[in-house]
Amino acid sequence: MPSAFPDSLYEREFVGYGMETPDPKWPLPVGGTANIAISFCCEYSMGAESSIVHGDAGFESHLTEIPARTPPVPNGTRLDTNESSVEYGAREGVPRLLKLFKKYDMKCTWNICTQALEQSPFWCKELVASPHELCCASKRFLDYSRISPAEESKQIGEAIDSLQKITGDKSLPHGWLIDRFSNISPLLYAREHEARQLPLMYSSESSSDELPYWVPSPLALDSKEKASTGMLVIPVAHDTGDFKFVAAGSGWGSPKDFYDYLVDTFDTLYEEGEAGEPKMMTVLLHPHIIGRPGRMAYLEKFLQYVSKKEKVWVARRDEIAAHWTKTFPYDAKTAFGQTKQLVANATPSRPTMHVPLAPLAPLSLRPYPSHPYANDAEFEKLRQDDRCAVDDAVERMRERHSYRVHMLQSELSQIDVERRKVEEACLALKESAVDLAGEIEQERRDAEAAREQEATVAQRARKLKADNDAIQESILEVTAKLEARRALKAKQKEAWYRQTAKNGPEIDFFEQKLGLKIRGVPNQKDIVQFKFANIDPGNYNRVFSFNVNASQLDYSVLVVSPSPSFLPNDVLRPLVANLNKSRDLYGFLRDMRAAFKHQVGLE
Repeated sequence: MPSAFPDSLYEREFVGYGMETPDPKWPLPVGGTANIAISFCCEYSMGAESSIVHGDAGFESHLTEIPARTPPVPNGTRLDTNESSVEYGAREGVPRLLKLFKKYDMKCTWNICTQALEQSPFWCKELVASPHELCCASKRFLDYSRISPAEESKQIGEAIDSLQKITGDKSLPHGWLIDRFSNISPLLYAREHEARQLPLMYSSESSSDELPYWVPSPLALDSKEKASTGMLVIPVAHDTGDFKFVAAGSGWGSPKDFYDYLVDTFDTLYEEGEAGEPKMMTVLLHPHIIGRPGRMAYLEKFLQYVSKKEKVWVARRDEIAAHWTKTFPYDAKTAFGQTKQLVANATPSRPTMHVPLAPLAPLSLRPYPSHPYANDAEFEKLRQDDRCAVDDAVERMRERHSYRVHMLQSELSQIDVERRKVEEACLALKESAVDLAGEIEQERRDAEAAREQEATVAQRARKLKADNDAIQESILEVTAKLEARRALKAKQKEAWYRQTAKNGPEIDFFEQKLGLKIRGVPNQKDIVQFKFANIDPGNYNRVFSFNVNASQLDYSVLVVSPSPSFLPNDVLRPLVANLNKSRDLYGFLRDMRAAFKHQVGLE
């Protein structure tokens, strides 16, 4: 009777798919096949980790930002620093990841520790409404290798009940990925699925391959009737996970190291897919680790890099499982984990360790050394040994030939890849040459335009110089005119002073006795205003005035009051002409007063 909880389930497998991997024919949404499948796995465990709040002996120290303290914190102590760093994952990391995958229209698998999601109905609603898959990581975020099988089995059942209740989906979970699983975790959840008649699409605890593979169902340990069914394993990868940010030892020195490693892994697998051997890549993420802004920035750079590549299938793990099951249904003869049986039942899809040969020719036709044999049994034994030796030699030759053919095919594939790279490089060089020729032509046109602009600038400079010379000549001409005007002003001033000196007493008499007022006009140089009173017998306060323009050599009368037409031109013109001829200002004023008085008499 087999043990209910055996130490392990399968024999160790060191061959896998061997030298010739199957073509998974990863599907593309637009049609055709992809060179690589990428699975992003996000762990939701915030609230399911060890804590005295949950009845545990101590706090969680696995995958935390803060290193262990020295000396260690004793059990029974609640450590808020560790708890808060985990809470960050739910508060900041989860929304960042949801927004990021939505931004690039990519689907992922959320690996749920159900106790964690029970405490966050808000995020449960968001995850259910998203296009992502919800697989199961058991109830707690614990090391199940340190928990009794009975307790682990109990928590697995509780996890299924909880996940179905909080999501409302009775078909969940489709698959499992327990972070710190025990050797029999797959057996325990397979039993729980069998008991509930709940389909189990895949298991993801193994990290032994880069392609899905089948193993016999662990339920065969319970009943031989279950031996005809299998369990599909979707491998996980730890080297491309974010946990190395907080793991001791050879971790990521910076987020850029993480990004570079993801890109290198992707490029290698993509090239293998291009050569006819497509694989899958898993990126395992924890919101409280990758959710930090500096790390998230480089995760987004990787998504940008992937989104620019063709022939990439970013898929949920249940989609990968469904595709593999359809493309490669379970075959008990080729399932992994049963190496001894596989050696006896090898098929072309797996490496053959021994191929039986056709019977050799009859013994009588073979040359043997001519010596007597003790009996027929001895002869038969020698014949059988000889035959086995020949079979083994031929088999080794076939294996070497097969290996050489495979190596030649690999080299040819590599040569083909290199040829395509060279062609791409030549095309890139050709495009670069065209671009360079275009740049040279543009530089030539720019140089020609610069020369034309230089000639235009020189022409404008010559024109400006000619304009400047003309302006200088105009300045000299205006300066000469101003000098002439100043000389004229000086002469007029001198003449005025002579006139006033000559007629000073008479003008004083006019001012005192006859009401004459002489004033300058504001803001008008060289304009003199003369005002008379005591002319009109009916109104001695009535003012009669006129303005004399003394700016020219010949004087002129500008304004006459009380009206411009008060003194007719035939009266005024002779008076002004006589003034310019005689330069007798007193006589001119006397004549003007007489003319005003005469005009008053005519009114």
